[in-house]
Amino acid sequence: MTKEPDAPAREVYSMRSEVALDLPAASVVHDLRNVLCGILCCAEHALSSLPDGSAARSDLEQIQGVAERAASYGKNLLTNARDAARDHLRSFDLDDAVRAIEPMLRRMAGDGLPLDLHLRACGAYIWGDPGQLDQVLVNLIINARQAMPSGGRISVHTRLLKLSSVPRCVVLRVRDTGTGMDERTRSRAFEPFFSGRAEPAIGTGLGLANVHALVRSAGGRVAVRSRVGAGTRVTICWPCVAVGDDARVSPPPVSYTSLRRPRVSQTVLLVEDEALVALAAQHHLASAGYHVLVARNARQAQLLAAQHRDPLDVLITDIALPGSLNGCEVARAVKALHPGVAVVYMSAHSRAWLLRQRLIAPTALSLDKPFSGERLLEVVVQALAEARLASATTLPPQAADAGR
Repeated sequence: MTKEPDAPAREVYSMRSEVALDLPAASVVHDLRNVLCGILCCAEHALSSLPDGSAARSDLEQIQGVAERAASYGKNLLTNARDAARDHLRSFDLDDAVRAIEPMLRRMAGDGLPLDLHLRACGAYIWGDPGQLDQVLVNLIINARQAMPSGGRISVHTRLLKLSSVPRCVVLRVRDTGTGMDERTRSRAFEPFFSGRAEPAIGTGLGLANVHALVRSAGGRVAVRSRVGAGTRVTICWPCVAVGDDARVSPPPVSYTSLRRPRVSQTVLLVEDEALVALAAQHHLASAGYHVLVARNARQAQLLAAQHRDPLDVLITDIALPGSLNGCEVARAVKALHPGVAVVYMSAHSRAWLLRQRLIAPTALSLDKPFSGERLLEVVVQALAEARLASATTLPPQAADAGR
């Protein structure tokens, strides 16, 4: 009987298979997605301005439907077995979920390592797959154990964080007293197949990459703090969907659009060389109340950023741009002028492809083309919410020390 490959081996095989498929198909799919993005966004914008009884509405809906089918064909060319299943998504109590797997976590830690649980989320519910939370915790506990070859202590903290500047969020923090990481290692911690272990046989380099992917798929964010000799602290924040009795009925997934409506004063710099895509995206953003600056190339984007005296709130840039600079380099230049700007990358390539090419960081927000106007607005509001959350969780000492 043929032995079934283990999970890391299946992951490697899946990624190699996708690379092989990408080579002949990526160029065609890239161009197709750019065209379809403009068609879908324009059709959606036109539909939103028509009354229900309009004679043109049916034709536009037909155009929208055909474009969506074409988009799904292109996506299927590059889809792989790693796409996350959404069948098990629901709201659940974070503390209860951690308690349910406490015996397994203690086995993962091993007999020689104390594992302390400080569960104080006070009945807070998050939205996601409880099975994926199990994977997140197991990965973090195994990482912590491997960082303490001479012994130490692992602690798991939860709490409900309430700050006036951001929506309620639920925090999970895993700390160890191990060897820690230098800044270079910490900055690459979420990269797939990167391992900071001295022994190549220890670790696959997939642990924190998997943690990051699972957390982001549930609408959360994750950060790592570490110092050599001082241990590591991994902090995860999810939007809180309900607390206590309010969670008796499972609510729908939290939409970032519903968490924070855009303010008219917020400014978006949009960098897109495809005229139809730029026009449609500008329409959707302006209709939602944003002030939109549009650049068709990297040079225009840098000029607009330099001329804009007020803070820029969001930069949305295509990765592939005409000229010598790509969207990543544009983002660095704009952030140098506006350090607080939130960045969203657009691409007709898949996010997996961008990560493999190391064009974007695993923590970066990206928008796959073709996208709908609703999806565009959702990602923009998510970027703003994450920027506020990052600021709130790093600046106030009481927030930064939460769960200690």
